[in-house]
Amino acid sequence: MTFDGRLLSNVSVLAAIVEGGSFARAADSLGLSPSGVSRAVTRLESRIGVRLLERTTRSVMLTKEGRGRHVIRFRIPGVQHARK
Repeated sequence: MTFDGRLLSNVSVLAAIVEGGSFARAADSLGLSPSGVSRAVTRLESRIGVRLLERTTRSVMLTKEGRGRHVIRFRIPGVQHARK
């Protein structure tokens, strides 16, 4: 399996959204546009096959699946072999 740096970057975007509480704050902290942040999350969700965020016009929250550590640990290829 090859390393996909974009996948890791998309996980970083997800972390910035969770930490900042919004796509706009994540975009500011990462130096991206809000639409770039949205595209990164959409790519990540598509790649791992799980919806990670519930989005409304006023808020963003992790889904139950997004809160589960298993999403990152078991659904991203190669991560299940990483040491804790």
